[in-house]
Amino acid sequence: MTGGDMAFNWRAAERDLTTYDPDRPAMARLWAFWGEGKDYNPADRALGEEVTAHFPQMPSLARHRLAFRTRVVRALVSERGIDQVLVAGVDMPLVDEVHTIAQSINPHARVVYADADELVMAHAEALFSSELTGACNFVRAGLDDPRAVLDGAAETLDFGRPVAVLLINSLDVLGDPQVSIPSKRGDGVMPLRP
Repeated sequence: MTGGDMAFNWRAAERDLTTYDPDRPAMARLWAFWGEGKDYNPADRALGEEVTAHFPQMPSLARHRLAFRTRVVRALVSERGIDQVLVAGVDMPLVDEVHTIAQSINPHARVVYADADELVMAHAEALFSSELTGACNFVRAGLDDPRAVLDGAAETLDFGRPVAVLLINSLDVLGDPQVSIPSKRGDGVMPLRP
């Protein structure tokens, strides 16, 4: 790389290669599949289709989930005047991302996305950007490490002022280990955890 370009982060690339398993479904990619996105793997599609066979309302739920997220962000920023948002649990890029919605209402809004899924964060960092006066930053940590999430978010957000915390795509991966669906592969049950 030359000039003012940032150096390539070899450590992050190595971590991505060692932790990313394309044969293992992930919740963010499943929601992308159900929401008619394009960023999912064959393993995500297979599980997504299997879940949809048991729960045909999943594609509709995915669309309603995104509409709900949009309404929540609009209400927080426009009606409540909150200009800082921490998104704990990031979606694969679809439409109307949180920073885009918030900054369309308040160009000074600051949004931090936090997730432990390396592939999701790579997509977010590559595709979510803020060209306005606000901020759009990222923390590579999940709810299993709340201190890292808060410490990373504190670099962008002022915790002395109100901060909205969105947990829309994070609680589903912290589910009850007893929640599972039957597997058609004959190997018992398939847990709904990434």
